Amino acid sequence: MAILSRNVRGLGQKETIKTLRYLTDKFQSKVVLFSETKQKKIFLEKIRSKFKFQSSFYIDLIGIGRGLAFWWTGNIDMSILRSCKNVIDTSISLSNK
Repeated sequence: MAILSRNVRGLGQKETIKTLRYLTDKFQSKVVLFSETKQKKIFLEKIRSKFKFQSSFYIDLIGIGRGLAFWWTGNIDMSILRSCKNVIDTSISLSNK
């Protein structure tokens, strides 16, 4: 299972989105974590649907702090155990779908 984790401070730029699309496709990423994003959930959800990830969890921006975006595919059983502005603690297991 491929997991992609990136600091994506330029996520609003077309080139950054194209690069992330290339990386998720190349490595067939099943789980993606974007950190340091300045984008709001509504914008990130539009990108997520284009990337064809079925599920998501977000830590929204707080003041000038950056947010986190966590996406995964439908064949992963993901439980969010706890979260705060800097951490998303999860339990991941693969299903037999």
